[in-house]
Amino acid sequence: MRAVRRPATVLSMGAHLFRHRLAVILGFFAVAGGAAVVVARATGAGGFGPSSPTFLPSAVGCLLAFALRASGEARVGAAVYGQVASTRLVTSGPFSHLRHPLYAGTWLFFVSSTAPWLPVAVAVALAVAFAVALSSIAAFEERALERVHGDAWRSYAAAVPRFAGRTRPVEPDGVVVDARAWSVAALSNVGMLAVGGQRLVVGAGLDFRGLRMLTLLALVVWVAVVVARRRRA
Repeated sequence: MRAVRRPATVLSMGAHLFRHRLAVILGFFAVAGGAAVVVARATGAGGFGPSSPTFLPSAVGCLLAFALRASGEARVGAAVYGQVASTRLVTSGPFSHLRHPLYAGTWLFFVSSTAPWLPVAVAVALAVAFAVALSSIAAFEERALERVHGDAWRSYAAAVPRFAGRTRPVEPDGVVVDARAWSVAALSNVGMLAVGGQRLVVGAGLDFRGLRMLTLLALVVWVAVVVARRRRA
């Protein structure tokens, strides 16, 4: 595949977004949340509840986002922190189907959790803008991975699409995910699980007292874990 030279402005934008990727991600959620509040005040109702046709699909999307991110982070964590496989590419699990399951999971959670509260045009615009930002971040990250892994990365990238497309078999990475890696990955994404689980329970008519408080507690733990890991990194 021929390499395409990108303008320096695009490269610098990708580097900037990558460096501040957490702020970028939180910024999109903040904008979506602010827009949802404005819409609710303007219309007098949020228009999203157990009777909404988007309620259960939103729950399923959040749970799928959790599964995608947790399984990806567990494998990255096991490779980087637990095994000799840290010198290899992680190509197992969700990485055998797309090169950036963590970013894909983030985007899926963003759409699933916020879109039902927003007008269609606003939801689509934010989803497209967020996809463009994540794609720029992923492209910058890939250039660094290619410098480190060389032919191994190029072979992997030729077999596995960035986010969607046809895949081909890749070499096994030898990464074995242990209980510690799974637990850390689950805690790092517990907010997605909490939101998806809460909406699934409520949508099924099984709501119980304290569910909202439990969901809020999970969100607080999620933010604390993410911030702590970011500071350590």
